[in-house]
Amino acid sequence: MPSETTRTLVSIIFFSSIILPACVSSICINSFNLIAATQAINLDPCQSLPCGSNAECRNGICYCLPEFQGDPYQGCRPECVLNNDCPKSKACINNKCKDPCPGVCGQNAICSVLDHIPICSCPPGTGGNAFIHCQTVQGL
Repeated sequence: MPSETTRTLVSIIFFSSIILPACVSSICINSFNLIAATQAINLDPCQSLPCGSNAECRNGICYCLPEFQGDPYQGCRPECVLNNDCPKSKACINNKCKDPCPGVCGQNAICSVLDHIPICSCPPGTGGNAFIHCQTVQGL
């Protein structure tokens, strides 16, 4: 036969399991009624979503900020930081891979790009300073 202490302990545990509520997913229930949790439900899906650097969360999805690219969950970066981030025919200008020729060569000159660097030359039959002006050469 169990001792008085054992019977009391068993009664308390049994009594507690009936009276005290059990909670699952912010909803508590006991044998007498259903109780909604007092915590506010978070309706912002971005609150707990960690986006990477240079990214933002919209409706639960991470996106790179304008002018940035990459994996928005890991981190977004500009198109380029160094010339080597671009094809050899382009240069990194203001974090974008662009043609480096516009505005570099003089009038009537030809611009070509070699390893990210614009090279100005005068077309055949012309001469002069290709950075200023190419003009027809007489007698060629």
